[in-house]
Amino acid sequence: MSELVRAAALTAYIPIARQLGLDPAPLLRSAGLSRTPLLHPEQMIPAQSVVTLLERSAEASGCLTFGLRMAAARNLAEMGVVSLLAAHQATLREALEVIVRYRTRINTTLLLQIEEH
Repeated sequence: MSELVRAAALTAYIPIARQLGLDPAPLLRSAGLSRTPLLHPEQMIPAQSVVTLLERSAEASGCLTFGLRMAAARNLAEMGVVSLLAAHQATLREALEVIVRYRTRINTTLLLQIEEH
């Protein structure tokens, strides 16, 4: 089974790509993606396609921090329903437990755990 991520992982991709002088359409196509999933943040798309897109975009733009720029433009709400559940927990620990429990609804490649110290 291939690993999947929510299309929301590409939030801010198009504006960041354009800001760095890239044409996003050919890069999306070269990674096996289209703009359509970007309109549906809950849609699951292949994680490898997202990795390929980000690597090619970073290389084409000469910006090693391409993915970090995208992350900086995101907020908690882009984790979808999981963010709503987490935001309504009484404590930070409970919010983190929700994220750990439902992590595969965000990204099937995520490995998260809470360690006691």
